[in-house]
Amino acid sequence: MFKDLYLVFKNKAIILLFVAIFSLNALGIGFDFYEMFWWYDVLLHFSGGVLIALVVINWPKFDKQFFTKKQKIIFILMVVLIIGLACEIMEQIIQGLLYISYYEGMILKQLNAGITPDSFSDLMMDFIGGFVASFFFLKKK
Repeated sequence: MFKDLYLVFKNKAIILLFVAIFSLNALGIGFDFYEMFWWYDVLLHFSGGVLIALVVINWPKFDKQFFTKKQKIIFILMVVLIIGLACEIMEQIIQGLLYISYYEGMILKQLNAGITPDSFSDLMMDFIGGFVASFFFLKKK
């Protein structure tokens, strides 16, 4: 299994997308981009769906598991939704565990990791990103 994962992450596009999402998330938390730009969370969830779909598509034994393109797309979308749902549950758990207040100059700032009233839209953007990636990259194969 880890050998398969290693083979997937030899793909430079997947590594680049993973690093970009990780970096943008860190910047979003650090500089309050999630609060300043309504589309920031949408962009990262869409990109996360694309990333998960690319990992599934590039899994070494993926092509041999399914016979039709429809089966492949359904499987990819199921994996994207399961991982997206797991991440939303994790955000809700972190909400109760991590609530930090700090002062920046005279202004009280709060880091609320996991305040997610937008869980449904997050899951929808994961799904749309996964669908776009699966449709586009399976079309090329």
